[in-house]
Amino acid sequence: MNKFKKYLLAVLPTMLIGSTPLSISSMRYFSRRKLKSSIVVCSTESGKKFHETEKISPCTDPFSSFGSHQVSQKITNHPAQNVIHFLKENHLLSTNNEQKSCISGETSLLHGRKDFAHDNFYDHCHLSPNFTYNTHTYHNDLFTRCKPNYGYVWHPKTLVKPTISIADENLSYTEGTSAIQIAPNAAVSDANGYTIWDGEKLEIQITANNEPGDQLSIPDNLVDNINTSGTDLRDNTTVFGTLSASEGTVTNSSKLTITFNSNATHERVSKAAQAVHYENTSVNPGTSNRTITFTVIDNMNGYTSDTRTIEVSQVAAPSTQASAISFTGVSKNQMTINWSDGNGLKRAVFIKQASSGTCAPSENTTYTANTVFGSGAQVGSTGWYCVFNSDTGSSVTVTGLDAGTTYRVHICEYNGSEGFENYNTDAGASNNPNNQETQPVISGLWTGITDTDWAKGTNWDDGTVPGSAISITIPDVSNQPVLDQSRIIKDLTLQSNAALTIDEAYTLTASNLEIDDSAVIDITTNGGILVITGIYNKVGTGRIDAANGGVANIKGNILKDGALRLIVDPASDGVLIRSGIILE
Repeated sequence: MNKFKKYLLAVLPTMLIGSTPLSISSMRYFSRRKLKSSIVVCSTESGKKFHETEKISPCTDPFSSFGSHQVSQKITNHPAQNVIHFLKENHLLSTNNEQKSCISGETSLLHGRKDFAHDNFYDHCHLSPNFTYNTHTYHNDLFTRCKPNYGYVWHPKTLVKPTISIADENLSYTEGTSAIQIAPNAAVSDANGYTIWDGEKLEIQITANNEPGDQLSIPDNLVDNINTSGTDLRDNTTVFGTLSASEGTVTNSSKLTITFNSNATHERVSKAAQAVHYENTSVNPGTSNRTITFTVIDNMNGYTSDTRTIEVSQVAAPSTQASAISFTGVSKNQMTINWSDGNGLKRAVFIKQASSGTCAPSENTTYTANTVFGSGAQVGSTGWYCVFNSDTGSSVTVTGLDAGTTYRVHICEYNGSEGFENYNTDAGASNNPNNQETQPVISGLWTGITDTDWAKGTNWDDGTVPGSAISITIPDVSNQPVLDQSRIIKDLTLQSNAALTIDEAYTLTASNLEIDDSAVIDITTNGGILVITGIYNKVGTGRIDAANGGVANIKGNILKDGALRLIVDPASDGVLIRSGIILE
C-alpha cells in the first residue's frame, strides 16, 4: 500500500456521512483515483458511491448541514481547503434520490453540464430546472437523463440575458396628430427558453425630455389582435400579461410595466412591444427630442434595453391666405360665398353682420360650422359666426340672413387637427375680407311661399297683403296668385312667365300695367274685370286673355315693347278686351 492509501486508511474512517463511516469498498474505489490538486472527492448517501468532478473554487460560505446529508469531506491537507456540500434535493436533485451532486459554496454557483465516467453510476437521473443560492435564482432549461457510466453535474456559467431590438432611425411626431407606433418592428427574445416568459417583464418609459402632455398607450387591435381590458394585456381574448396602468396608458415620465404570464411567447412579447404608441396631448408641446426606453427583464434580473428617439414638432400656420371672395345667388335671406383656397390643410369661413373689421379665431380652438347664420360657433362674443370648416369645397350657401343688410365675410386658412388649430388671420389677401348686402324687403312682391291665395300675408315678401298705395310685382314662382276679392292697387307688373288669374266676379283696378314676355292675365269668368286707368305696356308675347264673359278695360294709352301703339282718349270709355279678342 502506497503512501496515499495509508493516508486514507488513517483519515477517512473518522469522517462521517450522516452517521455512517465510509465503507472499505468505497475506499477501494477512491483509492483507485490519484488525488491531484484539481480533484475533490465527495460521496453519495451512506458513502456507497463515489464520483469525481473538476475542481471548484474554494468555499467561502460553507453549508453546515442539509437534513441527514452532511458535509461529505474536508481535505485538510489540501492547499485550497476545498469543502464540498450536498444540496437539498428540491433545489438541484430529483426527489427519487438517484443522484446527489456536489457544488461549491461559492456565490457564483454552478450552471451547465459536465460529463464524467465512473463505476456503477446510476442509470437514470434528472436535474431540477431551478435552484436558489445566496438570494440568486439559477435556471437550467436542460432536463437530462443519465446514461450508464455517465452523469451530469453543475458548473459555473454566465446566463444569457434577454434581447430587444428596435430600429435606430428617429421618428417624427407633429403636434395634434394621432398616436404613432413607436417600434413597429420590435423583436424580443430570451435564449434561456421559448416558454420562459412567465414572471418576466417589459418596461417602457419616456426617459428624456418628457412633459405632462406626453402619453404612452396600447390602442386596441392596431397590432394584430393585441388589446387591453383594464390591466389585462390580451391577444384576442387570451390574457398573457398584466399592465401596471389601466388600458396600458401612462403620461409624462411614468413607467408602463408589463408582467407576463405563462401564456406569453416570443411572438406575443414582441407584439406587445410593437403595440406601444406615443402621442402628445398638449396644445403647445416642447420640441425637444423624446427618448423612449424599452427594457426587458428576465426572472434572473438580467435585463437589456433599447431606445427610440421621437422628434416632436409644433404646427405652423399656413403662409398663404384664402382670397377672391365673391357672392352669387344673393337674395333677401341667403347668399352663396365663393373663394380661392390658400395653402392651409383646412379653412374656416366666418361671417358677421357688419361692413368692417376682421375675424381673429383663437389658436387650438375648433369652430363648428353651421350654414344657418348665427347657428355656428361664434368667435368669443364678437358676432363672427362660423359657416364653413373643412378641407373640401370652395363655396358655401348661407341662409338665415336679414333682408337689406350688409354682411362681412373673412376666411382663415389653418393647419392642425381638431383642438390643435394654428390660424392665418391675415386680412391683406385679395378680397378677403369682403362685403355683400342682401336684397331688401319689397312691399307688394308676390312670393307664393304658402299657396295661391292673394289674401295670405305669408305669400307676400314683406308678410303683408298690399293695399291701394302699393305697387305689385308678380314674378315667375311655383304658386301664382288668384284674386280673392275686388281690390284696388297702385301699379301691376307681371314678370316673364308669370300669371294672374281672376276666376270669380271680382274687379282688380290698377293704375299702370306691364306684362312681360310670356306672362298672362287670365280672366276666366263672367263678371271678372281688369281695369287699367293708366298705361298698358305689352312686352313680347305677354297678353291679357278674357274668356267666358270676362273683360279688360284699358283707359290709358297702349304700348308694345315700350312703343306707343294706341292712344286712348282719357274721356272715352277706353279699350275693351273681351272674350275672344286678344290684343297683339
